[in-house]
Amino acid sequence: MFDTVEADVYLMADGDDTYPATSAQALLEVFRARHADMVVGVRLTEHHSAAFRPLHTFGNHLVAWMISTLFGTPVSDVLSGYRVFSRRFVRRVPLSEGGFGIETEMTLQALAKNFVLVETPIPYGSRPEGSFSKLNTFSDGYVVLMALVGTPAGAGPVSGYAGADNLEAMRAARRYNQFLVDTILAERGTAERALDFGAGLGTFAAAVRDAGLAVRCVEPDASLRAHIEQAGLTSVSSLDEVGDASVAYAYTLNVLEHIADDRAAVRDLARVLVPGGRLLVYVPAFQVLYSEMDRVVGHHRRYRRAELVELVERAGLRIVRARYVDSVGFAAALAYRAIGGGGQLDPSAVARYDRWIFPVSRLVDRVVPRVPGKNLLVVAEKPLMRVGATPG
Repeated sequence: MFDTVEADVYLMADGDDTYPATSAQALLEVFRARHADMVVGVRLTEHHSAAFRPLHTFGNHLVAWMISTLFGTPVSDVLSGYRVFSRRFVRRVPLSEGGFGIETEMTLQALAKNFVLVETPIPYGSRPEGSFSKLNTFSDGYVVLMALVGTPAGAGPVSGYAGADNLEAMRAARRYNQFLVDTILAERGTAERALDFGAGLGTFAAAVRDAGLAVRCVEPDASLRAHIEQAGLTSVSSLDEVGDASVAYAYTLNVLEHIADDRAAVRDLARVLVPGGRLLVYVPAFQVLYSEMDRVVGHHRRYRRAELVELVERAGLRIVRARYVDSVGFAAALAYRAIGGGGQLDPSAVARYDRWIFPVSRLVDRVVPRVPGKNLLVVAEKPLMRVGATPG
């Protein structure tokens, strides 16, 4: 957006007459005194009573809190349109977005690339009489998130499996992991035994077993299978080693996205279920979130609700429920991709997210059940009678 301007210092302001021109000098003084790369005019301390809608204020605070927690740097007004930039920032940071997504991208890029970002309070007025805001609370709030990443990544996964380190890092996500264990137990119905398809290190299988459900694991990776067996769990390398109609309950957590022929895998899972048996599927959601981490750990795809439901139904199963999970995680994943996050998880960052952000995300999921989320949960049952069959 700065390609047509050559300068040493850049000043940006929204053209809606809500930012006073007299504040420009104050922003420039802070910029010079603090040797900053970006100065943001914070509107939240001195503003007209009609300047903000309540939900806009809440959304701004929520996004600012999430970014502050993830980066360990306090920010308070992510969406301010009154900013000063250094030439260094403008020339080294390619900004791809316009409209309602640009301010958030600027803040994320500055924090991710360790530029000096400073906030300073400014007065903020109401719009002139007869004018109106084009910002829609919900649709444009969604656009702000989507604009962070642009189009989905086209690269496929690298060859081989490189996700063991990330599995280890996810052990730090105690609240998140407990949520998954609680979900597995809540969806089991009357089953006393379960099949964990793609058990990984056996983290969830061990927790489910300790809660009283007998678990058998399926894990093709020999090194991961060794971890499973060290935990005292039984395992096989393939569903081919599991008999037809022999499983009352199967669950699979973040596995289908690793499998090239996911339709065949779901058909196989349906095959091993007894009539009336239940399948729980938990996968990454939304291809727009596909990042370098997905590629490195071998994800072929991320899913939308409609396509996963269709996949499961084509295997002959009946959908019990299908919903997105971890709504705030959706925004965090967008931010992760926007800043060019790598393929390895940082255990300390995982722990911070788990402690401070995931509980808020679960609250939002419950209050607004249809909001998009970072993951997708589908629960299905095998009919007591084959779909399309007739009795007798």
